[in-house]
Amino acid sequence: MKGDCASSNVSASLGDHSVTFDTLAEGRHNNCTLTVTDAAGNVSAPLVVNAFDLDVTAPAITGVALSQLRPQGRRDGARPPSPSTSP
Repeated sequence: MKGDCASSNVSASLGDHSVTFDTLAEGRHNNCTLTVTDAAGNVSAPLVVNAFDLDVTAPAITGVALSQLRPQGRRDGARPPSPSTSP
């Protein structure tokens, strides 16, 4: 592997595969390529990995206005009927 991506997996066999990268830094990764070398030492053409963004920062909630809250999850603002108190 080349670029800022690396993998501890160094073996492959015929068929479909997935690649697990070693720990990556948060941010944009747009220069990753991989090649495969067979038992005879022949190296494949580079396979370019599509650019991707790694974001592990949780979003921050800055506040919620009480006017945005509705009783029991209703969106129309109507209140549910009161329970009957008849004997």
